[in-house]
Amino acid sequence: MDALLLGIRHCLNISEGASAEPDTKTKSIAVLPFVNMSSDPEQEYFVDGITEDLIDRLSRYSSLRVIARTSSFYFKNQTEDVREIGARLSVTHLVEGSVRRVGNKIRVTAQLVRTDDGGHEWSERYDRELEDVFTLQDEITKEVTHRLTDLLIEPTATYHPIPEAYDEYLKGQTWLRKFSYLGGKRARPFFDRAIKADPSYAEAYAAAASASLMELLMGVEDESELLESAADYIDKALTLDNHLASALLGKANISWSRFDNQGALDLLRDVLDREPDLYQALQTAGDLYGMAGRWDLAEQVARKLVRLDPVNIGSYTILGWVSLVLGRLEEAQEAMNTVLSIEPEHTATRFNMLALMARQGRINEALTFIETCGLQECATACLVYAAAGRRDEVERVVAVLETHSGFNPWIAMGYALLGDLDGVLRSLKQAIDNHVSLIFHLTGPFHECVDIDGAKLGLMFDSQEVQELLREANLDKESIRRLRI
Repeated sequence: MDALLLGIRHCLNISEGASAEPDTKTKSIAVLPFVNMSSDPEQEYFVDGITEDLIDRLSRYSSLRVIARTSSFYFKNQTEDVREIGARLSVTHLVEGSVRRVGNKIRVTAQLVRTDDGGHEWSERYDRELEDVFTLQDEITKEVTHRLTDLLIEPTATYHPIPEAYDEYLKGQTWLRKFSYLGGKRARPFFDRAIKADPSYAEAYAAAASASLMELLMGVEDESELLESAADYIDKALTLDNHLASALLGKANISWSRFDNQGALDLLRDVLDREPDLYQALQTAGDLYGMAGRWDLAEQVARKLVRLDPVNIGSYTILGWVSLVLGRLEEAQEAMNTVLSIEPEHTATRFNMLALMARQGRINEALTFIETCGLQECATACLVYAAAGRRDEVERVVAVLETHSGFNPWIAMGYALLGDLDGVLRSLKQAIDNHVSLIFHLTGPFHECVDIDGAKLGLMFDSQEVQELLREANLDKESIRRLRI
């Protein structure tokens, strides 16, 4: 935990002697996971869903800084003092509560607590029918915002699906949050059932699209079919609600996969103009700003993500990556150390750590890291092997990657290190044909992060042949320069 707190201090630019206490001038809040008081433990998904909806509703008010879901749920089933939680998340207030569901009846208790002294500012108990759950959430949101801002703000109007559809939607979300191929595949039937129960439920269509896109990102099935399926869900969602943030972000991701990069950026801007603190939008912005060559903006987004979700390793993963690209190597090291202190086997950060070590010239240490962590078949290991003069190892890793996943864009990096232009062109072409949007990582400053025998990795990617190929994906240098943020 000490490593985590140190990393948080560094990434938030808090000096060692400065206080991590919340700024009392800015009202900030975290909604802790409500407690399931039902006799049925299977109702946990429903209770978590109510908590998440409250976080989402409160996040829509610019007068409040609201901690995102992951950091709030970090404290699920824990008994830490509210003052300690407040200091850890740097918030002035917490919302706590419980839910009991029996059939179609629910009882919800909620309370607003100060984190400086643990005092209660407000509490209430609600006994309602299940169909009134959305009105109940609106009432809690209105009361909390009034207590914190002295404003009587009417909650933003949202669609209220029928209870059966909402129930299926919440079950699907428990799978979608696993962020895996299996999670996306298991989640989609729940969203389909929610849609069948309530065909006007726009959020269910958007969630089904997210499940399809997750299958596309994590799996190796028919990419075109999954992309078309996601696009169809998104079209239906936006027909029902043309300002739905989750649907617009889904459409942005589809546009990006189709290499309509400007279209993706325009959709992202539409969402951020309305909801500038929406965590999912900021995550997308981190990738799209990097793709557009605006790593300065990507860094701003990464730091904002850390402030909104300070116990989420995903926030530090993005910050570590962006810092590496920008050459801020000490900051990259701090962010990566923070991730690995929480999850030592975090795959993406292990890969990023290899790139960092290679750039820093810590080759022997990196070779040991590869052996200790079992990363001998990782594409990023090629950077270390090349720097160590082990061409045979680079060839071995590239061969393995070709066997397992022919459209992995990172294979192009291995071929570039081998000086094999034909291999670079072939692997990039496969990635483009398979709509692998993350190919942008190889086209920007990253390929200059490592200096191998005095030659930048980027020399291969800057060649005329590669630039002509990248034009198919609007990722050549000229296309990127024309992008508007």
